[in-house]
Amino acid sequence: MATSTSTEAEIWERIIHPRGRMTKGAARRIQGLTFTEQEIARVRELAERNRQGRLSDDEDAELDHYLRVGTPLTVLKLRARRVLRETGRTS
Repeated sequence: MATSTSTEAEIWERIIHPRGRMTKGAARRIQGLTFTEQEIARVRELAERNRQGRLSDDEDAELDHYLRVGTPLTVLKLRARRVLRETGRTS
C-alpha cells in the first residue's frame, strides 16, 4: 500500500479546484474566506488561556478545531494570493 504525503491544505485545494490549477475566480473566493471578528477574539482568548495553562478539556478541543481549520485556510489563501499575483502579471 502506497503512503500519501498530502497535507490537509493540498486535499482541500484539490476539492476546491479538481481540474488542475486554481482559477482567478476560485482564488478571489478563497481570499474572501475568513473567521468572524467574534471567532478571532475567541481564538485569541483561548490561545492566551492556553499559554497560562488554564484551558478546560472542552476549550482545548475548541482551540484545536480552530487550528485545524485555520492552518489549511492560511495555506490556501497564500496559494490564492500567488495565483492572483501571477495572473495579474500576464493579464
